[in-house]
Amino acid sequence: MASSGGLEDSYKVTPTLTLEYGLRYEWNGTPAEGGHRFVTFNPSTSAFQQVNQPYKQNNNYEPRLGFIYDVSGKGKTTIRGGFGYLVDQPIISVVTGLASNPPFSNPLQTTGAPIGTAFASAGASGLNPSSVNPNFKNGYIESYNLNVQQELGPASALQVGYIGSQGRHLRLNHNINQRVYASPTTATFTLPYPTAKMLDGSVRPLGNITDNDSIGMSNYNALWVTYRRSLRGGLQFNTTYTYAKSMDENSQSGNGIQDNTNPAGSYGLSDFDVRHHFVFSGTWTLPFHGNRLKDGWLIADVTQIQGGNPLNVVTGSIYSGASGNIRPTLLVRPSTGVHKALSNFSIPYIVGTSCLTATQGCNFLTPTLGYGSMQRNGLTGPGFSDTDVSLQKTTKIAESVNFILRMDAFDVFNQANFGNPVLTASPTSTTFGTITATRGAIGDAGSSRQLQFAAKVQF
Repeated sequence: MASSGGLEDSYKVTPTLTLEYGLRYEWNGTPAEGGHRFVTFNPSTSAFQQVNQPYKQNNNYEPRLGFIYDVSGKGKTTIRGGFGYLVDQPIISVVTGLASNPPFSNPLQTTGAPIGTAFASAGASGLNPSSVNPNFKNGYIESYNLNVQQELGPASALQVGYIGSQGRHLRLNHNINQRVYASPTTATFTLPYPTAKMLDGSVRPLGNITDNDSIGMSNYNALWVTYRRSLRGGLQFNTTYTYAKSMDENSQSGNGIQDNTNPAGSYGLSDFDVRHHFVFSGTWTLPFHGNRLKDGWLIADVTQIQGGNPLNVVTGSIYSGASGNIRPTLLVRPSTGVHKALSNFSIPYIVGTSCLTATQGCNFLTPTLGYGSMQRNGLTGPGFSDTDVSLQKTTKIAESVNFILRMDAFDVFNQANFGNPVLTASPTSTTFGTITATRGAIGDAGSSRQLQFAAKVQF
């Protein structure tokens, strides 16, 4: 449950300077379970406990401040800036795992055992419970921007701006029962929480413990330039270039934490980071007139070119609860880029080798027990480019009735946009660093050329 309210106003300080300000209040209630089946693991007591509220509800005050400054007073040069404090309401999945903890959900593990001993066998099996930090806080973002817009004549404008944000108390799930080894060279390990006391007083062994916490952080900074122009003959275009960098500890749906005792050690580029992004869009109303066949033709184009997303190189590990997230140590940076294909379905991208001991010519060192020092998302994948073109014909049938025929060509040049390579580096791998597929057709991922036809009557 949540409630909110806010106030906003503007004040004209001078004829050329306007301030805009406001304050928003939000109260986000703690999610509740109708059957009172929330059971959480309490690390301070190594015991399960039934709770009515996994964490406390809280009050949030979110100020906003912005300004608009007309430098000349004639609308030729305008400077805008703003700051906002934005609070995120926790999603329900923060607490849904608590309803699956015992005793309301009890895993049963048995192989070929008589039914009469099945539940005794289940009592000896390990649990992988969920937990929520009782001091869980709502995540927030401090967002700020500044931009300058300059008119370059009656039909064109240039805009240059900066936008940035920093997120704090972001949701971060991590395993608080990851194995702790005695030393980097000894296979002897302990578990921080080997057992837990149940609600009925019995003791059960524990496996991984997924702790929902609010200790994540992020940063985003971007510089963007936009140029708009209208030309004679019905031609208009808009171009935008963005230079940006996004960093966090865990992009939540992607690469996870390597060392769960040190989440800050996984601070690196966000999984969705893109350094360079260019977009061109334009329309051209064709200057043909005279009859219904000539009138109403329109051509539109959208072209985008961007750099690659980060690549997170991982390696094998015996660390329980960190599978797929252990990174090697980077000895020598490998060569990256689309190289000559080994076959029709295998293209080298990361040209480098992995080893168990530091040897000459080796790029990645796979740790025997400890963690590798390579930064999360330390390499960059293949870029992306795409051009979409539309041709539209509008024919007037009556005074207020038009017939519109449209053809769209997506990825009209059928450009090859490659997917990410295999990222598991091991001394025995024969596929590491190779690309085996193109990008899928989701979002900006691109696809092969596709044609689409549509017709409609507008009235």
